[in-house]
Amino acid sequence: MFGRHRENVAIVKNGLTLRGVGAVIVPPVTPAAHACFDPTQEGEAVHGICVSGDVDLDTGEVSRYVEDVTVRGFTVRDFTGSGINLTAARDATITGNVAVHNVESGMAASAAPGTRMLLKRASGTDRAAFVVFRSPAVSLIGNVAPPGARHVQHRGRAHRVGAIGGRGSRPPGRDPRTSRWQLR
Repeated sequence: MFGRHRENVAIVKNGLTLRGVGAVIVPPVTPAAHACFDPTQEGEAVHGICVSGDVDLDTGEVSRYVEDVTVRGFTVRDFTGSGINLTAARDATITGNVAVHNVESGMAASAAPGTRMLLKRASGTDRAAFVVFRSPAVSLIGNVAPPGARHVQHRGRAHRVGAIGGRGSRPPGRDPRTSRWQLR
């Protein structure tokens, strides 16, 4: 997949790889209704790329995880939600992506155990560059967030970092020798 695409993408099947080669995802004029976006909900945020299993949004209970999904090589920009959002996703790999000017976050993982966020850049977000919530054993490796978006939000707490792998304060579980964060 390459070029510029006006769409909001949802991945709901196991074992898929979505590969962008210089592809840019921007918001569509009319977002598609799917597991990650309900147009009947007023003010619903639209995510650029969403990986989602089945979860009760009122209770947070997961009834089915989508597993072993990879999203690689995209620039995702200007969405009202997250550039890339994982909800009820297990052992997903998000690598080599760029998220720019997405309102909620650059990349987010919620109820996404074993997720790996690798070699990504996120900037221009109103909240955190990288958000991790209710997601044990998540790894963030080699990620970069410039000034103004230089933090990871984990369990509702923001952690300041110079750049993941750079200088700055360290959230719990960061191994300073490997630029690897293991969030539990």
